[in-house]
Amino acid sequence: EDFFGVAKIALAAHIPVIFIEAVISAFIVSFIFRVKPEMLHHLGTPHHNDGSHA
Repeated sequence: EDFFGVAKIALAAHIPVIFIEAVISAFIVSFIFRVKPEMLHHLGTPHHNDGSHA
């Protein structure tokens, strides 16, 4: 019983931190997209070391 009470308080305390991290991450990704979009172009695609380009 005490564990769940502490867990709820800890979760509630971390929600503002989660929001702040999401906002900062969004600003960083938008900055990279404006400054050097080729860094994000291949995001999520596998990289090949055989010299071929996707």
